[in-house]
Amino acid sequence: MLFNASALSKTVLRHHRCSVGGTIDIKEDVVCKPRLQVVSIPKTQPHDVFSPTSIVVNRCSGGCPNMRGCTPKVIESKCVLKFLAKECVCACKDDSEAAECTDKGRDWDPINCNCMCPKELCISTKIWSTETCRCEDEDKSEIYFA
Repeated sequence: MLFNASALSKTVLRHHRCSVGGTIDIKEDVVCKPRLQVVSIPKTQPHDVFSPTSIVVNRCSGGCPNMRGCTPKVIESKCVLKFLAKECVCACKDDSEAAECTDKGRDWDPINCNCMCPKELCISTKIWSTETCRCEDEDKSEIYFA
C-alpha cells in the first residue's frame, strides 16, 4: 500500500474528533520510541531447544522523517549484541553510505541522510557544481572549436 508522505504527515499531526468535546492526538502513537515486541530466541546450535521460543522485549519502533529509521541511542556489545531500548532516536538507515561519503572527501548530512560536496570557491569564469563536486564552465552547452 502506498501513501502520499506529505498527506500522511499532515494527517498524523492533525487532531481527529471522536466525540463531542473529545479529540485523539495520534501523533504519540507513531513517534519513534521503545515499544514491546515479540522476538524469537535465535538458536546458536541446531540441536538447541528453548522454552519459550520467544520473549517480549522493548524495541525501537515508530515513524521518522526522510530516509531515517528508528534505532536505539545506545547499543552495547559484549558477548552478545544487546539493544538498550530505553531511548530511541531517528537515525540514517544505512551507516555504510556515511562511511563511503566521507571516504570520498565529501560531507555527510545526518539530518537528511545524504552526501554533499564541500563548497569551494571557483575562479570568476567558473561555477561550483554540486553534481560533480568541481568548478565547471558556466555554460557547458557551448562548444568551442579551434
